[in-house]
Amino acid sequence: MLTFIMKPVSVLCNLRCDYCYNSNLWSKTKEEKKLKMDIRLLETFICQLSELDENSFSFVWHGGEPLIAGINFYEAAVGFQARYLKGKQYLNSVQTNGTLIDQEWAAFFKKNAFKIGVSLDGPKKIHDQFRKIFNGSGSFERVMKGIEVLKVNGFNPGIISVITKNAAKNVDAIWDFFVSSGLGRLNLSVCAEKENGKMASFSITPLGYASFMIRIFDCWMAKDDPDIKIQPLESYFQGLIGGRPTICHCANECAAYLALDYNGDLYLCGRFVGIDKFRIGNIMEKTLKSLLCSKKWKSLKGEIQASKKECLSCEWANICNGGCTYYRYINGQLLSSLNYFCSATKKILRHMKSAIMELDHSLSTV
Repeated sequence: MLTFIMKPVSVLCNLRCDYCYNSNLWSKTKEEKKLKMDIRLLETFICQLSELDENSFSFVWHGGEPLIAGINFYEAAVGFQARYLKGKQYLNSVQTNGTLIDQEWAAFFKKNAFKIGVSLDGPKKIHDQFRKIFNGSGSFERVMKGIEVLKVNGFNPGIISVITKNAAKNVDAIWDFFVSSGLGRLNLSVCAEKENGKMASFSITPLGYASFMIRIFDCWMAKDDPDIKIQPLESYFQGLIGGRPTICHCANECAAYLALDYNGDLYLCGRFVGIDKFRIGNIMEKTLKSLLCSKKWKSLKGEIQASKKECLSCEWANICNGGCTYYRYINGQLLSSLNYFCSATKKILRHMKSAIMELDHSLSTV
């Protein structure tokens, strides 16, 4: 399956989150109010997908805030998919900050079988510290209202929670909040961004990240609720018991995740949008099929794989696969750099392995 992180409004957003990795591109939004994907470009892209040998696609509608594109845009998108992708499998998901969700959006998502992910960092005090609207006030109440609309319409939205330096100090409060709110499908997204060449003050340290995740893992195991699913811990768990890790980098599938910006620029992954080194080309200048056969793309794929060679002798190689490519890049501006969270991941995996072995021993002696 090929996954496309679709950015129909590029970095346009109705929030101004302090830690946003798109913040270095926000200046464009002041100069350029037309950061919206043209319907003709969208049709061209989906038509070009039909020319690929690949038979299954995942569309992840992302931002900025993707709902700014409007329902008419997404109605056109699903129409193009139905027209051009006959005989192929595809699914749609949207990652939203949740503040624009209303009954009309919920009905559209339900009718068209969209999967929904909402960004929510925890209880109000923690969430509002960084996730703010333009006037500087927090967005928590608006997000929770959107989540409630989704729940009323039968959705159990996935949650992306950004783990900052401050969050590491409030791990129990974050865990208790999500469990009590019935929001058990969690993706704990590590926060590490640079400002002026140095790690930003809100970035979590590898040690802080390890401590946070270990505590969450222990709470998860103690709760023993199959409805609570936590990434990346679930993926690590699968790998530790001999299964196949599920998240992109753990499954060694970085090259299967591409990003399409509003203007037709194609990138390796959504985290690299705006970085010219990772721009593969533009679908309005060359077809998608030709871009995926280009020297630039082959070079990038080769660099991704080469970056993992140093990890092959590591006992955790088949579980983390060198970690997220982006966190290798920010640690030295090269894909071959050591992952910024390498030491943390090793510590987390050692703790998890020990806990699993202890559980296995306990079960075998019953």
